Amino acid sequence: MKAIARVWKFSSSSNPDKSYETLQYEDGTTSCQCPGWTRRVAADGSRTCKHTRSVDMGTADTECTSSAAYGTVNSVPVKMQQPVQKMQQPVQKPHEPSLVGAFKRKILLDSPAQPETPKPSELILPQLLNPINDDQVDKYLNDNAWVAEEKKDGVHKMLHKRNGEVFMTNKKGIRVAFPSGYDSLLHGMESVSLDGEEIGNRLYAFDLLELNGMDLRGMGYGKRYEMLKTVVVADHSSILLVPLAVDREAKKKLYDQLQKDNKEGIVFKRFDAPFTMGKGHQDMVKLKFYAELSARVTHGRKGKNSIGLELLNEKGEWVFMGYCTVVPSKMPIPIGSIVEIRYLNCMKGGHLYQPCYKEIRDDIDPSECSTIQIKYKTEEEN
Repeated sequence: MKAIARVWKFSSSSNPDKSYETLQYEDGTTSCQCPGWTRRVAADGSRTCKHTRSVDMGTADTECTSSAAYGTVNSVPVKMQQPVQKMQQPVQKPHEPSLVGAFKRKILLDSPAQPETPKPSELILPQLLNPINDDQVDKYLNDNAWVAEEKKDGVHKMLHKRNGEVFMTNKKGIRVAFPSGYDSLLHGMESVSLDGEEIGNRLYAFDLLELNGMDLRGMGYGKRYEMLKTVVVADHSSILLVPLAVDREAKKKLYDQLQKDNKEGIVFKRFDAPFTMGKGHQDMVKLKFYAELSARVTHGRKGKNSIGLELLNEKGEWVFMGYCTVVPSKMPIPIGSIVEIRYLNCMKGGHLYQPCYKEIRDDIDPSECSTIQIKYKTEEEN
């Protein structure tokens, strides 16, 4: 990614509540987030808009609403304007991996304009993955519009910094405790929202939604990932970057390796997709290599280290789905708790086969513990 020397913010002429950022890089080239730059390409492949032309003509400082400088243009120091809103560009670490060149160029050209910066009090809930079946995998492996990464076997959480305070939320937006080691990564940043999967005392980051007052949610995922790599340093012990597979060969290799290593699953993401909260999208999907569901705990076998499992059927009635053995160190588990269960399959009208207790889930509502989650055994498997 080219180093940024200067940035200007311009108000939209058609919508006063919207603004666009125009960047000037150290080699003197420019880019902009407005539709005029992102959607129009000249016959020779070049792009321009009224904002980049304003930069080229030297009138941007009087026409913009704010600006900030980071370095030099063509080795000439840039004089800093007094910004209305201070923005800080993170430094690219030389040892960080980069996406392939063609993919990076497509990210820069295809990413849509970003929305207005969120208010500090605004709560960002995560984008959730929609499930797919085994017979859909080839579609995502062969389509170059999609990238892939490992489906981590942890708990989906987000790490934020707002007004000098560092805090973590679960997928419901509820604040939860986090290891003290996370703070060190965020030193020197005004604001940040990292999305990831927490396993033990480590957060595996896969998305960046806000950075130093800039709302990144309108950018394509590929560009957000490139910016994430400038934030998550390779030698940090508590926050790690989830690697991304870009082309078909890399995706197929990752898919085969994850299955061989008995990992939880694989995630496919459309690289030019903007961020969308919740599941109301078709831009990010997951395939799990084994079945999982959330269930409510009921009474286990008397005198045994076990719990009973129940689910809501289509009539809204709680139905018993079998017992699950739990290691003594995890007991007791309170009746009524919501737990995550891994299992092999289930017969229609029967109980879960080979259920295995994973963890208590405090980010799942009882209403989500429905029989719709069940992966039933097919006739071919009988």
